[in-house]
Amino acid sequence: VLFRSETVTLALPDVLAPSEPIALSLIDPDRYAAAGLPPTGTPIHVGVPHLVVFVSDDVAGLPIDRVGPPLRRHALLPEGANVNFVRVAGPNRLDVRTWERGVEAETLSCGSGVVASSLVAAQRGHVELPVACGTRGGVVLTVGGRIERDLFTGITLTGDGREIYRAELTEEAWKE
Repeated sequence: VLFRSETVTLALPDVLAPSEPIALSLIDPDRYAAAGLPPTGTPIHVGVPHLVVFVSDDVAGLPIDRVGPPLRRHALLPEGANVNFVRVAGPNRLDVRTWERGVEAETLSCGSGVVASSLVAAQRGHVELPVACGTRGGVVLTVGGRIERDLFTGITLTGDGREIYRAELTEEAWKE
């Protein structure tokens, strides 16, 4: 971890390029067509499993609470997955909303989600790295790296570092 004023850059492990897209229509084709989603999404593992779904409309109006949960449990993703809904906003810009497994809700910003989204978008030729990713919480995270055959290397995630909570554990907190 490198600290530069209030900016933090994480160096991440190499990631295998994503496999072929999977059909979203296996879940409920009418629900996804009505939400303006494409017929497929791309699975990728960046430390945790993700499913990247590109949308053509603005992601802000997407009914993520309706379309996220079934995709999070897609039959072809045995571990389940975080689901990232992504709009390409320019050659170096993505807008990303993430439904997170475990949380079972949308999160305001997901670091692994923007990494997954950026890598899939770069592999598909939608963007060039580095790419800035706008998140639901208004935070912009930047993903860098390069692809070498079927492997992404030199992956970085850069964003602002903020202290949002401070606590002190007393001795009683450590007792059973």
